Amino acid sequence: MDQPTETRILKPWQYILWEPKSCCCCSLSTASLTVAITWLVVGSIAVPMWLYFAVVSSVMDLYGAEIFIMITCIILLLVSICWLVVASLYVHGVRKTRYKLLLPMVIWQAIHMAIICFLFVSFTFISLFNNDIKFFLVMLFTYILLVSWDFCIFSVLRTNYLQLRQVTSSASVSD
Repeated sequence: MDQPTETRILKPWQYILWEPKSCCCCSLSTASLTVAITWLVVGSIAVPMWLYFAVVSSVMDLYGAEIFIMITCIILLLVSICWLVVASLYVHGVRKTRYKLLLPMVIWQAIHMAIICFLFVSFTFISLFNNDIKFFLVMLFTYILLVSWDFCIFSVLRTNYLQLRQVTSSASVSD
């Protein structure tokens, strides 16, 4: 007789995605640590830059500059601060083998991919509305490159998180 099979609903982090074994001849831990440190360096440069531009554009706004520039600078400042925080947590989590500290960067990388998708859709509508096919093709090419790169980074970060979680949870069970 056939046994009824039980269907199980998967949680979002249980979906089977591409899980790399290594990245650029490095272990996943080294590669993800390199990505996090790169984001720390970029964020450390970007935060003062966007803060400066936000202050300058707010001062210039008194003299009639566009408010759009000031809002853009403030948003980019907040995004850079978020990158600094999650990258710091990630570096600390990898060094101390605490998998819970890795999750914010994995989530933030997924949010980053969603932001890129939203920007692509926005720019696509603008370029198609203006009948600018060249701009659309450049945006499409850029979008494909960015999403491919972001997906690879997301996969490395996620796989490292899952491996560290598995190692940590199996070590705590055996203790």
